[in-house]
Amino acid sequence: MNARWLLVLFSVGAASVQAKVIFEARPQRIIIDGGRVVPEPPPPAKVEPPPIVEVTLEDPARRNARSYLDLDTGKTFEYGESTPEDFIGSRRWIDDKGVDLMCETRSPADGFVAYNLVVRPTNDSIDQPREFAVLREQFSSIEAQPFELVTVGATFPKTYLFRTHDGTMGVLEISAASDDPHGLKLRYRLVPEPPKAPLTRRTMVLGGRIGMAQALQQQRLQLQQMRQTLGPEHPAFKRAEQQITLMEAIVKIDGSETDPQVRALKMQKVRLESTLARLKENYPDDSPQVSVIQKQVDDLQKRIDQAAAKPKVPAATRPWRPPPATKPTPADFHL
Repeated sequence: MNARWLLVLFSVGAASVQAKVIFEARPQRIIIDGGRVVPEPPPPAKVEPPPIVEVTLEDPARRNARSYLDLDTGKTFEYGESTPEDFIGSRRWIDDKGVDLMCETRSPADGFVAYNLVVRPTNDSIDQPREFAVLREQFSSIEAQPFELVTVGATFPKTYLFRTHDGTMGVLEISAASDDPHGLKLRYRLVPEPPKAPLTRRTMVLGGRIGMAQALQQQRLQLQQMRQTLGPEHPAFKRAEQQITLMEAIVKIDGSETDPQVRALKMQKVRLESTLARLKENYPDDSPQVSVIQKQVDDLQKRIDQAAAKPKVPAATRPWRPPPATKPTPADFHL
């Protein structure tokens, strides 16, 4: 096999490999109006449920009893840290630390005290999958109370849905009561908010005039189908026909006008003229609705005339100069 055929086969093979890679790497796309596409968003990331947190709380019978719990962080606090002898200061400390509940199995609570915590009993277990949106909807119309006694009772486990003051939601299970010291054994699991889908910007299927021309061709094919199914007098057919007329004008301007500023102004003007034509179908020419758009069209025409009248400044070019003459060296002569 000679070198020429070998080069051709190698080029074809490389092109095939390159095309295969491009095809496999290209994301799936969704075509929308105007010849534009939006890349198909990636599938939502699977959100693994957070682990179950197990905590044992004690009744506030002594100052070093770990009675307080912050559900958002899992931190526990000793009863004495809140300076319970100072009621106002204690409540301020509870708010500052983000405390959600305090264990209190004695009367009159017989369970726990909730601080700005919304709790609702449920018959489902803590292992039951939960959806963040469903919980948010359930709690949307419920106001949290600054102080609420929640009675648990003598049968376990007891399960509650909750929403903290910071908006965190989850499932709380009172597993059992403890005797030495007196308190509660509980487990809870947070329900995280799923990640939001990433925003995608619109991109052209084909750049510039080719993309617009392709979109225009698609609109013409749709118009032919509408003519057969709806007829030329149908309002939807007339609207589609006006849209094609607008697109044809834009394609013409894009292909003939070389000045970027004038091109942009002309495209804006034809769009307003299309809007003006639709307004005149329903309003008289002297109506305020028509007058406002007509004034905008006239103002755009003045700006187009002013921009077109500006002298075009040619691009600066450097005069050509011959390279400086140099004396040849002996090495330049090959005898």
